[in-house]
Amino acid sequence: MKIDKIIFAADDSYFLDFWPIQSKICKEVLNIEPVLFRITEDDSEFYNDGNGLVKHIKKIKGINTGAQAAIGRMFFTKYFPNDVCAVSDIDLLVINKNYLQNSIKNFEEDSFVIYVSDAYDENRTEAKEYVNQEFFEKNIGQLYPYFLNVGKGKTFNKILDTDCSFSEYLYKHKELGNKTLFWGVDECYFSKCVNKKNHEVKIEKLIRGYESPWKCSGRIERHRFDVQLEFINEINSQKNEGIYDFKNLKKDNIIEINLPRPYNRYKDEIDNVVNLILEKEKNMKKKEKIKELLLTPRMFYADYGIRHNQLKGLKMLIDEYLNDNSVMVEIGSFAGVSSELFALHCKELHCVDLWDPYWEITDKQRIEFAEFSFDKMSKNYENIYKVKKNSVEASKDFKDGSLDLVYIDAAHDYDSVKQDILTWLPKIKKGGFIAGHDYRYDPNIGVYEAVNDIFVNDYKIISFPDSSFIITV
Repeated sequence: MKIDKIIFAADDSYFLDFWPIQSKICKEVLNIEPVLFRITEDDSEFYNDGNGLVKHIKKIKGINTGAQAAIGRMFFTKYFPNDVCAVSDIDLLVINKNYLQNSIKNFEEDSFVIYVSDAYDENRTEAKEYVNQEFFEKNIGQLYPYFLNVGKGKTFNKILDTDCSFSEYLYKHKELGNKTLFWGVDECYFSKCVNKKNHEVKIEKLIRGYESPWKCSGRIERHRFDVQLEFINEINSQKNEGIYDFKNLKKDNIIEINLPRPYNRYKDEIDNVVNLILEKEKNMKKKEKIKELLLTPRMFYADYGIRHNQLKGLKMLIDEYLNDNSVMVEIGSFAGVSSELFALHCKELHCVDLWDPYWEITDKQRIEFAEFSFDKMSKNYENIYKVKKNSVEASKDFKDGSLDLVYIDAAHDYDSVKQDILTWLPKIKKGGFIAGHDYRYDPNIGVYEAVNDIFVNDYKIISFPDSSFIITV
């Protein structure tokens, strides 16, 4: 089982302000498609608002629109009958992909998962007092929360009878609430259906781990933010529990964060946390990608065991001479393996290649596959610029003294290497670097001789284990 979509709902209130944040976290951290249902004046088809998939649902007159959004989240899964949907709160940031996906990976596709089944465990005093309030029906059975419940849209339907109009679905809740939609009626209806209905769905109940009073393992509550709170209970909780250091999110294995609201009042504090999460995720993905690239042959058709077909030495060069502000050119990008490693470490990477057969690689299909691989890879990087020209023509696009580094890895015959070096040297800033690949003695290529002939005096040539070289100019 694997989650395809996360369903959120909001009316046109301040809750809507959380949507762009949720979208970023879902897409960049969880790798799950976010979907927003808006309770508003008119229905609409699905559209993408730049954050994610959105659909307007016409509000039902006489019912609080906030209640409609809260209750509607599970109902709206009906629009995705064959997708595995998670229902969540729009002001609750779920940030732990491993927990979210790995917890359910061995479950059957048509099962239903309640992630926090112990939220209202009556073995805890505060939970027992809560469920025994007079407005809760007494025959519901175990009460479950509404957020972080997962199943296919058609599975939600089997449990909740969503094969009806939205107004009819709301009315079922009003019946349960003695004609009113009291706070928590959504959880009452959901729990009653799970416990009492013969839905024939396998229910998987995960235990999160709670401590009294209402302390959920793996969650940061909104009162742990360093903000001035409004409600006395949150103020007292902040005094008792203190401010959380969000730099410890990964170490503490945090699953979700309850955000203070409204967003516009606490925007700076919330944005700082979101940016911290996104930056950590970006760094983690970067490390994973680098690890993968270091095990990938530069030339896909050649033996990885050959030292100069590996990236370890190039990574050493990059770590010493490249930084996040570097603007560079790579001459000869082929399938883009080294290009991707460069792109992970610089501001701009201009990849110059004709992607045409030449004396070293005459196989047209091999070249076509290399270009296809490069194009597929480069779509993931905004800092990669493809320049499909020969080296001399491409150099005319760059001003003299504009580049931090030029890496030459195109045709390896003596004349071509020499021409590439002399063509691009003026384009490099004073104190910048010219570098390249295959600086090794090999009678079949002329890189070693060309480099030595040009930089015979007053230049220090530094080489690396993959046969890369670099020279300060």
